[in-house]
Amino acid sequence: MISTEYLVDLLATASIEAPGDNYVDVERMILAREVETAIFQHPPSLITFSGLKIGKQAKLHFACGIKEVAWPLIKNEVRFAIRVESSTEETLFEAKLHPRKRSSDCGWHKQELDLRRFEGQFVRIILQTAVPWRRSTEYAWAGWANPRIVHQCGAAPIIARKDRYPHIFLLTADALPARYLGCYRSPRVQTPHLDSLAAEGILLEQAWSQSCMTLGSYASLLTGLHPHEHGVSREWQAFPVSKINLPKALKQHGYHTLFAPSSRELSGRNNDLDRVFDEIVPTYSNPIQDGSVTTRQFMRWFAQRPDRPCFNWIHYFDVHPPSMPPAPWNSIYYADDPTSHQREYLPQDISKVRCVESALILRVSMPTLERGQSVAEVVDVLEDTVAVLKGQSDLKPDLAEHILNLGARAMQNQSRVNFAQWLAEQTQKLAAGHASSELVHWLKDLIKLLGKTEADITSWLRDVVDFRYPLAIYDSTITYLDSHIETLISYLKEQGIYDQSLIVFTAPHGEILANPTLPYHHFVLSAETLHVPLIVKPPQQIKYARGARLNGVFDLIDLFPTIMDLQGFEDSGNITGVSRWNQLRNGEDIPPRDSFASGLHQLSHSICRPPNLLVQKRPSLQTNTFHAIVGGANEMLYDTVSGEVLGNGVPNAVESLRRSLDEWRNRAGISGP
Repeated sequence: MISTEYLVDLLATASIEAPGDNYVDVERMILAREVETAIFQHPPSLITFSGLKIGKQAKLHFACGIKEVAWPLIKNEVRFAIRVESSTEETLFEAKLHPRKRSSDCGWHKQELDLRRFEGQFVRIILQTAVPWRRSTEYAWAGWANPRIVHQCGAAPIIARKDRYPHIFLLTADALPARYLGCYRSPRVQTPHLDSLAAEGILLEQAWSQSCMTLGSYASLLTGLHPHEHGVSREWQAFPVSKINLPKALKQHGYHTLFAPSSRELSGRNNDLDRVFDEIVPTYSNPIQDGSVTTRQFMRWFAQRPDRPCFNWIHYFDVHPPSMPPAPWNSIYYADDPTSHQREYLPQDISKVRCVESALILRVSMPTLERGQSVAEVVDVLEDTVAVLKGQSDLKPDLAEHILNLGARAMQNQSRVNFAQWLAEQTQKLAAGHASSELVHWLKDLIKLLGKTEADITSWLRDVVDFRYPLAIYDSTITYLDSHIETLISYLKEQGIYDQSLIVFTAPHGEILANPTLPYHHFVLSAETLHVPLIVKPPQQIKYARGARLNGVFDLIDLFPTIMDLQGFEDSGNITGVSRWNQLRNGEDIPPRDSFASGLHQLSHSICRPPNLLVQKRPSLQTNTFHAIVGGANEMLYDTVSGEVLGNGVPNAVESLRRSLDEWRNRAGISGP
C-alpha cells in the first residue's frame, strides 16, 4: 500500500546540530500566499533523521524557501542540501537561494527526489542549511516545506484492540462561531463531515460560551464554573487545578486522560494543564500547529493507549485568524486576484488585521492613550508585564514575552531592572487615570518593533486590496478543519470504536470578522464571539434522539455535568453548570433561561436571552475599556440570530435584561471596583 512518512512528525527524535535551540523548529510558513507546514532551519544547522526504511517506488517530496518577511532583508544566500546515508553517503539535492538579489528565489521551490535505489534499505536523511564561510546569517530564515517520503510498503499488521470501553472525544476549534457551519445553515461554507456528525448525534442550536477569552472559556468548559468562580480572567493565567474538573472527575472513574493541543501557548506556557491530564501530546509547531499534524500525532499516541477507557481532548487552531489553509483549500471560496484594484473592497480594513494580541489591544487603545486617558485592559497588561520583568511572576502576557525576546531594543537600551522600574512608575500613573507622553512614545516604538512578527504571520495579505479575500480564506480554514474531523472519525471507525464512543464538538469562542474599528478579533462580548457550535454524538448503545436539533440555551459550563450524567456517573460536586442529558436523550428543547458571560479581565459582562444579548461595561469602573472603544458605547444590544447591533427599539426588553444582569452580578459579588 502507499504510505507517507512525514519528516515533520519525526523531528522530535531527529539529531540536531545547531548553535542554539531556536535554530530548528516546526512552523507554518507562508510564501507568496502558499502555506506549508515547514521545518524552519536557520543556518548553520544539520538535522539527521535515522532508521528510515525505504519502500518501493519511493520519492522524497519537499520545497525549500526563505521567509517572505526576510526577502528584502537577508544578507547572504542560503545553501540548502539533502544527503542520504546508507552504506555510503550521497548528496541528492543542493540549491542556493538569495531572494533579495534574485526575484526567482522568492517563493517555494518545489522538488521531488527519486529514492528508488535505496529500496529495502535503512537510511539516514540529512537536511542542512548554511551560508558562505564567515558571512552573516542575519535574516537567513530558511525552511523546508512539508518534507515527506511517499512509497509502497507492506501493510502493517493490524493490532486488534477490540476494546469496548466508553471512550470520550472532546474536539474543539478555536475562534469558530456557530453560524459558519453547514449544519448551522451556513449558505456558503462546506462542512460535510461535521454535518454528518450532527446528523448522527444531537445539535444544540443555542450553545453559548461563558467567556470571549480562550483559556477562560476552556476553564469554564472543564470546571463547569463561570470565570468569576474559577478565577481565570486573563489569557496568560494558569488553569485552576484546585477546582474539580472533567478530566479529574473522569480519572476517579478509571479514565486515562490525554490532551492533544495545536497551540504551544495552550500546552506549554506554565498553564498547569500538565497537572490536569495524564498525558499531553507535544505541540511540535511554534506557535501554532496545523491540525493535520495534531491529528496524526494523536492517532499515534492513541494507538498506544492503556487498556481502560480514555478521555481525549483534541484541540484545533486552524480556524483562528489571521490564518490560511494549504492548497487546495486556500482557493475553494476565492479564485480571483485579491491584489487587483478592480476588485478593491474595504482595503482600509485589511491594514487593521493584526495577530499579536497585545499589539492589537495597544493599537486600538492608542487614540485614547494619546489623549492622556487610561484604558483598563492596557493597565492590566502592563501591570502583569512589570511583574514578569521584576521576576515576580511566571505567568507571562505575550507583551512580556515579546519584550524579553526583543531585549534592549524594547527596553529603551536600559537594563532589565531599570526598565522594569521605569515601566512600573508609568503604569502606576496609567492606573491613576493618566497616560504620560513618555509611555505613549514607548508603546508606539514597541508596536513598530512587533511589526516584523506581524508581517511574517500576515504575509499572505501583502498587497491585498479586497477584504472579501481574508473573509473567504476564513471560510476555507473551516472546510480545512472539517477535513481533520473526517480523518479522525475515519480512524475511529477503522479501529471499531466509533459507535461505542461519545464525541463532542464545540468551540471556546467565536470571532468577529468584520468591524470598522477592529476586524478579526474575539476580545469583546458579542453574539459572534459567544454563540458557538455544539454537537454531541452519544454512544450507539445509549438511546437518544438521533439527529435532533434542540433549542434553548445550553451553556458550555453545562457540558461537564452533562457528560458525567450521560456516562452514568454521579454529580461531580459544587459546580454551577447543569446536566442537560435528559433533554438531549429525549429530544426536548432546553427550558428558557438566561446565559451570562464575562469579558477580558472581568471588565464587562453580558446576558443572553434569545433573541437578545445585552453587553455592559462594569458599572463601577470609572475608566475606558477595550469593549467601549471597539463597540463605541458602554452598553450594546445584539440580535442573537443575525449578530447585528440593535438600536433602541426594544426598551422594555433592555430594561429587563439590565435588571437581570445587575442581579446576577450582585449574587456573584462582582459589582464592586
